[in-house]
Amino acid sequence: MIERAKGILMSRVELSEQDAFRRLQFLSSPKNQKMIEIAHTIIEAEDAFKL
Repeated sequence: MIERAKGILMSRVELSEQDAFRRLQFLSSPKNQKMIEIAHTIIEAEDAFKL
């Protein structure tokens, strides 16, 4: 799931793989959420745009 979220970030925001991973870390840190939860949210948002 994290790999898929990284891929979405890489294509949508034009980040490198390393920067996409760092972005997931950054987004999860202040909210004290696990990266997997952030990844799930990103994937859900991406899927919603595909409808």
